[in-house]
Amino acid sequence: ARPAMSTEFWEDAIAALPANFTWMAEVYWDMENRLQAMGFNYTYDKRLYDRLCHSHASDIRSHLQADVEYQGRMARFLENHDEPRSAAVFGAHTLTAFATLIATLPGLRFFHQGQLEGRTIHLPMPLNAAAAEKKDTQLEATYANILHIASADVFHDGVWTLLQAQPDSDATHEQLIAYSWRDAAEYRLVVVNLSEWTAQGRLFIADQVETGGGGQDRQCTLDDLLNDASYLRDYDDLLHNGLYVRLDGYSAHVFSISAIN
Repeated sequence: ARPAMSTEFWEDAIAALPANFTWMAEVYWDMENRLQAMGFNYTYDKRLYDRLCHSHASDIRSHLQADVEYQGRMARFLENHDEPRSAAVFGAHTLTAFATLIATLPGLRFFHQGQLEGRTIHLPMPLNAAAAEKKDTQLEATYANILHIASADVFHDGVWTLLQAQPDSDATHEQLIAYSWRDAAEYRLVVVNLSEWTAQGRLFIADQVETGGGGQDRQCTLDDLLNDASYLRDYDDLLHNGLYVRLDGYSAHVFSISAIN
């Protein structure tokens, strides 16, 4: 029999390569934290993928309550070489919501070959069959827009905060996932509806929004970068009533919010 190793293999392997080498582990069974502790830069977030496939928005929100530093070392994905194509699993009509989420969460945002074009043929099949598949140009444009928005520095270097939507007049706010990104220059608010039904709720974000000045006429502009729309809101209304949001099924907002002095 071979003698037992006196040290951990992965710690030795990681130490043997230059420090700027990036390590990513395809790991499951709640061993992600252990692999991160050994020195892996990123570990697969398979649990998030499974919950996006099968769970309620409340389970996903609970998942996102994990330590932010830990989440920052998770690889978020909607498909990879093992999983079926996301356009086939989720349906192209849902991917505005799911892609916005994956592209703007903390961590490594992982996109698979062919995902952005809406491919549905799983690549282990003969490559000539995959190459013959026509791309979904509308979904490709949606991904291009989302990834352009998510390329802003604030989504990489800013501070991420998970938010809790409050009810407006029903319980559909439970379907909403909301969070903010903020740095010294910019503030982004992401709201995603992870259900097929219209959802509404209120977000109390006034304490995060710099308004400048004083008086009763302070206002904020909300530019929805994802949907090319702009809104004007009174700061005092945000403070007392919250920001009202209403989203159709599997849709999303990505707001850039700035104050009017």
